[in-house]
Amino acid sequence: MGMKRWFHGMVNSCGSWLRGDSRGWRERHHRKHVDGDYRHPPEKGSYGEILKKSQASMGREPVRLERELRELALRAFVDCLMGDGVVVMVACLSGTHLHVLAEFKDNRPRQRIGWAKFYATKKVKEYLNAQGAAVGSSLNLKKGEGIWGKRSQCRPIRDRAHRLNTLNYIADHWKQGAVVWLNPQLPRRVPSI
Repeated sequence: MGMKRWFHGMVNSCGSWLRGDSRGWRERHHRKHVDGDYRHPPEKGSYGEILKKSQASMGREPVRLERELRELALRAFVDCLMGDGVVVMVACLSGTHLHVLAEFKDNRPRQRIGWAKFYATKKVKEYLNAQGAAVGSSLNLKKGEGIWGKRSQCRPIRDRAHRLNTLNYIADHWKQGAVVWLNPQLPRRVPSI
């Protein structure tokens, strides 16, 4: 069982990280070079016009999940992956960002994460329809609209140390108010590969 099947998946909610963002951003396929990233953001105001155009083209408010909906969405996301034969070690969901560390049965993690995003959106919509406007009133999803942004990122895990660092990084998101799910069937000590 090689490490090539372990991936760190990252998903943003719709509209939470746009082109021109002050935290840094990337053009798809790096069509245009953009200075900076989230660790070393670009110079303040350097991409303000691009951000304004991105916000204007949105057509709706950015999606931010309330705590109750985070728990529901994360559980549905994990259930979908595990039902598809993916071994999820840890996952977390803040109001706008999801992380997952998982072993995929093939090298198509983005496709499987895409199905999990679809399933989680479906479950959140079912819940909101059953509850009415009382819960999730700030989340006004219309027909055909989803929760998640396009094109999740999936980075392969290089070795055991990288996997352990990623696990700790994801699990530590509870400190920022994220909902964290840790696989209860995994041993307390992560086995060597």
